[in-house]
Amino acid sequence: MNRAYITQQNIVFALAFALTILIAFDFLPRVLAFAVFGLYGGYMLVAPVTRGTELFVRAIPLFIALPLAETFDNFNMWRALIIILAVRLVLAQGRWRKIVKPLRNRTELFHWMRTNWMETFGIVYFIIAALSLYVAPDTTAGIKRLIYLGNAALLFIVVRWLIAERRSYLISLSKNFAFSAAVVVIFGFIQFLAAYFVPAWRFHHWWGSIVSRNLYGQEWANIVLDFGNTWFSYSGDTLRLRMFSLFPDSHSFPMYVLMALPALLVAGAVAMPRLRQFVEAPRRMPVRTLLLHWRVGLATAGLAVMLLALILTGTRGIWISVVAALCALPLIAFWGRAHRLAGLLSLVALLFVLMFPVYQAVVTFPQFQETDAASNAGFSRIRSLIDFSETSNQGRVYIWRTTIESIERTPVWGVGIGNYPIVLSESISASRMGASAHNLYLHIASTVGLVGFIAFLGIAGGVVRSAIVIMRRNGRSLYALYAATALFSLAWIAGYSMTDAALFDERALLAFMLVLGTFAGLHQHDFKRTSV
Repeated sequence: MNRAYITQQNIVFALAFALTILIAFDFLPRVLAFAVFGLYGGYMLVAPVTRGTELFVRAIPLFIALPLAETFDNFNMWRALIIILAVRLVLAQGRWRKIVKPLRNRTELFHWMRTNWMETFGIVYFIIAALSLYVAPDTTAGIKRLIYLGNAALLFIVVRWLIAERRSYLISLSKNFAFSAAVVVIFGFIQFLAAYFVPAWRFHHWWGSIVSRNLYGQEWANIVLDFGNTWFSYSGDTLRLRMFSLFPDSHSFPMYVLMALPALLVAGAVAMPRLRQFVEAPRRMPVRTLLLHWRVGLATAGLAVMLLALILTGTRGIWISVVAALCALPLIAFWGRAHRLAGLLSLVALLFVLMFPVYQAVVTFPQFQETDAASNAGFSRIRSLIDFSETSNQGRVYIWRTTIESIERTPVWGVGIGNYPIVLSESISASRMGASAHNLYLHIASTVGLVGFIAFLGIAGGVVRSAIVIMRRNGRSLYALYAATALFSLAWIAGYSMTDAALFDERALLAFMLVLGTFAGLHQHDFKRTSV
């Protein structure tokens, strides 16, 4: 083994990773989750903030709930760990003075607001969400949601600050983010293969009562066992597992992998000189020459497997939303002046489409020890995209209509943040079971009103503006590659969000904050010399 990999960070991660897996699969008691927390937290307290943040990013999909009490065993350790990182960041080297400096001068404050769209609209969104508590039927639920969002936003602050100080830190973060995505995809395929050897009832009971409980707490285990989950689908007449890996459902898993795509390409360019040459070289390298290089070919095969994992989630919104990602390519090519990167990303989209015949071949083999093959299983699932008589589609249409009616009744403040179940005349506790508008935009507008929704659109506009600035300012570089790929991935997720609100799930939200923080940090580094 290369001794360069034997570092304190890697040793801590390896120990924590091993304990997490042994706890998840019930080989060790849940109480040892505190040992995992101690390993992560201890390292983050003594190591440099940059190293601690790298470890945090690598471990996002592996953070588990701490069994604090019998009736409160779902507090995920990331919520305390990110506070440790944020406090250390602010206190180190007098950074807190730089934070409060713009507040002392009105001119500096307005200049900061004009040049930091994402942060400004994010603060406005948070303020409006807080004001919506005045109309919220359940104020406690709203306060919990605000604390949750604020907790996750700390990752944005940490990443933004570190990359703004040293933008090459993007490479270290990308390597760790890419590693985490590779780990969960590998677990996803192991999980998918396991479905061929056990009956469905055994898989459902074991993963719900053991793995889900050990990772997320007893309350979530009860929900997925008694109230439903997104783990299975009927393709044709055959029951299929929808790959979800170590995630709670099959919606947040593909979103996490998509948001890791820019990190994967940056890490790949760093590891493969030929790919980096394609990105950075002044002269255009033929795509044929790039793909014929054996290391790039091997990496392409790995990317194809990862894209196949997205398809095997059975999440139809992810399938169709590749169209939204394609719509981002002209923006990248012409406004961002990154024609070469747009061409590279079009190949990624093409590779995704080419994986559907592989998916069709895979689903012809029955799972869960069923004896009948379903040769039309893949086509059946695809056809259901436009079948409005299908149960899931009918339910979504009903929820969308009900949510729009709620927005018409309460357009200013909505029903209050954290109170969406009120829209469907359900109890607030239904939010823990995944009650949502099945549309991120309707969900936001119905809970915090149209003004809050406009603030959210302002955040999205800040993302696009930052991406264009980064691509124009950095030209042919890894930073432009990250910005272009992240815009491509976020457009894909924006399209998917028309049919789901999974962006607020823990791991997806942390990945989102990581990507936004990277954008903001790179933009902060460049905005003084570039304007759009």
